[in-house]
Parts: sequence; structure tokens; C-alpha cells
Amino acid sequence: PHTMSWFGKSLDLVKNLRSGFSPQVLQFPDVQVMTTSLLAEGGYSYVYSAREVPAGRQFAVKKVLAQDAETRQVAETESALLMQLSGQPGFVQCYGTMIRELPKSHREYWMLLEYCPNGSLVDLLYRKKKSGEYEKLPCLEEERILEVF
Repeated sequence: PHTMSWFGKSLDLVKNLRSGFSPQVLQFPDVQVMTTSLLAEGGYSYVYSAREVPAGRQFAVKKVLAQDAETRQVAETESALLMQLSGQPGFVQCYGTMIRELPKSHREYWMLLEYCPNGSLVDLLYRKKKSGEYEKLPCLEEERILEVF
């Protein structure tokens, strides 16, 4: 087990070096975390794994780079929606948000999220579709969807 842990950490280190990742300490209203690795990226967004300092609880942290008014609006809407839906069954828990002001009126929007070790919703649906499970999944009733929103 000790060797696997070392091996896994070594693979993370190589992945981080390739992506240009460097750890960051982030202070949210109720918790301080340090990013530990880059999990995913796309467009203007990055998702990192993170650990609480010093307790060690694991989180996911999403960063959205906003360089214009449209991207800022999208990031603000996403942050507000995540906070609003946090705690609802079937939605990822959002523990807090923060904004970092950058030069030239650019901003970083950060969201502290529940860490989901099985990947993204898209990953999960793809695995279920591939295995044939997707067709067997129950649908949410309209009333339940309207309750959430």
C-alpha cells in the first residue's frame, strides 16, 4: 500500500509538471485550502483537487477566468446557482465562493465544491451509457424538478 501511495503521488507530480500546475493557497469565508492537482480544464475554467489547511479534508475547487463582461456574468450566475442548489439532493455541495481581482479588470471566480471521486456527471453518464445502465435510470418527475428550481 505504501508503494502505491508513492507511485500515485509520483504520477500526480508528472501530470502537474506537464500542465504547468503550481499549488495555490485559497482563503474562502469559512475554510482555507491548498490546491493539490489539476483535475480538468476547458474554455475559461479549471477544476483542481484541494485539501483543507491544516485539517486535510478534500475538496474540488473550480476557477473561472473572466476577461470580459459576458464571462463575468456567466461566472456570477454559476456561483449564485451553485450556492442556491447546495444541499439539495443530487446536487454538488458548494461550500463558498470568492473573487480575485486581476489587472486590466480581469477576475478569477473561485468555487469551493464537494469532491466527487468518480469524476464529472458527463463521465458518469458516459460510463452508464457504455454499460447499458443509462436506459434503466429513472427519470425525475417534473414536479421534483420544479421544486428544486
